[in-house]
Amino acid sequence: ELLLEDQVEFIAQEILSGRVEAPMSQAEIDEKKKQEEELAKLGERERVERVRKSLPVYGYKDDLMDSIKENQVVIVVAETGSGKTTQIAQYLYDAGFTE
Repeated sequence: ELLLEDQVEFIAQEILSGRVEAPMSQAEIDEKKKQEEELAKLGERERVERVRKSLPVYGYKDDLMDSIKENQVVIVVAETGSGKTTQIAQYLYDAGFTE
């Protein structure tokens, strides 16, 4: 039992420090399900575009591209799942860096 209490306290500390996301509430789960249902109604192109815009890296797209154009080396540090690997590569492709 003590180990379980320690584990729960550890998880609580991780959540409070921001290193781990807190579990979603029922309202958050319902909202996410509603968003997923709306996405399913869209065409493939619209769905992909909406998902791309929802990633955290999207808000930095212009700044990232400006920095990449102005510097030989750019180091990007961001959370897992933010779009670093998939989206920055796509931005580079869209900007003609692969030609």
